[in-house]
Amino acid sequence: MSDVSLKAAFRQLVAAVGGVDGAAAACRVRRSQLADCASANSAQFAAIDVVADLEAAAGAPTVTRELARLSGHDLVPAAPPAADAPPADPARWVVRLSAHLGELATEVESVTADGRIDAGERARLIECLQKVRDAAVRKIELLRAKNPRVEGGR
Repeated sequence: MSDVSLKAAFRQLVAAVGGVDGAAAACRVRRSQLADCASANSAQFAAIDVVADLEAAAGAPTVTRELARLSGHDLVPAAPPAADAPPADPARWVVRLSAHLGELATEVESVTADGRIDAGERARLIECLQKVRDAAVRKIELLRAKNPRVEGGR
């Protein structure tokens, strides 16, 4: 575990809600304890409910994202399906996902042609991979939502 990166993420979160004053107003913890939790010189860390309250106030999962990164994961937003989304059609999902995979395959072929991958090429590959991942996650969330259109109703 990286105490340094978690402390930095917590400091960023506290700053996002207006410093220790704003953070104290958004959670159950007082200013001095929040300052200790943010300090690299303190062994104290914020309780998970405090992190949850502050992330809700900030509108961003700053500490949660760092925890995911430290465990080798990416944090991906799970957007609920829009009420006016087109009818669920798994065949269309596969076609759209395949289009993203095709874009990724083309990009991989392009960037590996010279046997090296530079920073710009790496960024393009990451962008293509994120499109594939995000498209798949959106479909997973639609299925998890038990949307009646997925279950056969229209």
